[in-house]
Amino acid sequence: MSLGKITYFDITNEDGRIGLTTTLEGKGWGVGDFKGHASYDPDEYSKWTPQERYIHLGVVFLFIRDCMEQAKVRRMKDMIGIPVEVIFDGNLLKSWRILEEVL
Repeated sequence: MSLGKITYFDITNEDGRIGLTTTLEGKGWGVGDFKGHASYDPDEYSKWTPQERYIHLGVVFLFIRDCMEQAKVRRMKDMIGIPVEVIFDGNLLKSWRILEEVL
């Protein structure tokens, strides 16, 4: 477990993907996280449907809502500096959460 803070928290639409991009940083480490889906329409090779994309993006927006409620903020820009607990598996980001108990 590592303690850090959010240094970037915003909706991005690039490289054919739309969703939440987050950067988390602590003493001597930094990591990015993306939760989202393809922003383009599926073709005959896609293994997902538009309906599955809508559901997945809905889950992402509920995640954003939950994070903002836990952090007690109303705007995404106010998530910058919010303390987090980050779990790594080696160098791989496993999970992170808002440290509500210190807010």
